[in-house]
Amino acid sequence: MHNFRLVYERKCPVTLLLRDMEVIAKVGQEVQEEEELIVKLLVRGPDDNPDMVRIELLSQNDYFFMYEHNADFWAYQNMRDRQKLKPEYNEYLTILIKLFN
Repeated sequence: MHNFRLVYERKCPVTLLLRDMEVIAKVGQEVQEEEELIVKLLVRGPDDNPDMVRIELLSQNDYFFMYEHNADFWAYQNMRDRQKLKPEYNEYLTILIKLFN
């Protein structure tokens, strides 16, 4: 895990939604599935101001499904500016934990 430390792990129910226009045209509707995913939050550095935050989403039903998001200070600032988010980077981990609880 390249010096990452696991700080949160939980199974969370999610709705996976595929909005690919080609697929919708072929099947005549959006494709969606309810599934319980394993959510892992990992950090590199101190919890109160980590160098990097990583989110991993894993499926027990599909071993090839893995979503990974990494955000350091600059990546978070870029996401924050694009999405007009208010929280600062040092609040990111706490917000993610609240989101998945």
